[in-house]
Amino acid sequence: MNNIESKLEAFNDKLPVGLKISIMKFCDVQKYLKSYSSTNNIQWFLLKVDHVERFEDHVEVFFKNKRKINAFFDGHYEKYDINGNKRSTGGVGTPRGIDNGRVKISIDGMNILLERLILIACDIHADKVAVSYKGLEANVLDGSGNVDTAERLMIKPNFSPDNLEWCLKSDNVRHSHMIKKLLKKTGIVYRFSALDNSLVFLVQRGNNKQIKHYCSTFLERVR
Repeated sequence: MNNIESKLEAFNDKLPVGLKISIMKFCDVQKYLKSYSSTNNIQWFLLKVDHVERFEDHVEVFFKNKRKINAFFDGHYEKYDINGNKRSTGGVGTPRGIDNGRVKISIDGMNILLERLILIACDIHADKVAVSYKGLEANVLDGSGNVDTAERLMIKPNFSPDNLEWCLKSDNVRHSHMIKKLLKKTGIVYRFSALDNSLVFLVQRGNNKQIKHYCSTFLERVR
């Protein structure tokens, strides 16, 4: 599995030396966490997972208790019991699992955002997992992670791994503001990384001509 692209490694490569994340194979992370007397929610989740399978339109997370969650890149999810029977659905297109525009999945009382679950699942599938995800947020590159925002932008929610990245909270917040700023300045919804420092610099300078040129040249147009 080591040849699979790792979003976590890609993010880690951009961090300064003092902020690098400790990344291990999934089995080694589980062994490491078992030695701890207390864990946070994500570490608890990592201990419960058996393995992950990745498909074109979703990931399947298999738990050690034989339950399973299918997380689909269009924004909905399915939960299965130990006998393989579907017991609930939620997210986009369903009446449950959305809180303030965000798709949340409840796992034994712990809530996790859909985009976060998908990125962690991809890390597990790539066999390159963080010992701790504390401080990391899953960014949705085209701003569609909030279904209410996606509706205002007139685009469909897109939780595909190609539309996700790891970043810090400050990067995520700034990215959300920049999505709206670029739409106001250009009339176009673009897909871009929260870590695109060249774009951040141009937006901070406020030169509309340079911003439009950069966007049309280097960014992917969504709508």
